[in-house]
Amino acid sequence: MADPAARNRAGNFVRNLGTQAHMLCFQEVHGHRREVLATFRQWLPTWKFWASVTEREDGSSNFAAGGVVVAVGPEIARQ
Repeated sequence: MADPAARNRAGNFVRNLGTQAHMLCFQEVHGHRREVLATFRQWLPTWKFWASVTEREDGSSNFAAGGVVVAVGPEIARQ
């Protein structure tokens, strides 16, 4: 997300969701895998994340196509 204001709004939204759930699933997540994971780890630092990003035929990330992020809260991740 190139726009810092949009990234900040998204982070606030995700942090708010994190206070209401033990697991979250996000679809249409765009970006490179490492960037996506780093961003979500910044927003919810005690959570565990798995990202499935879309890849091109050569195995490189197709950051323009949406993927999925599954987030597991600390209460479940400890088990």
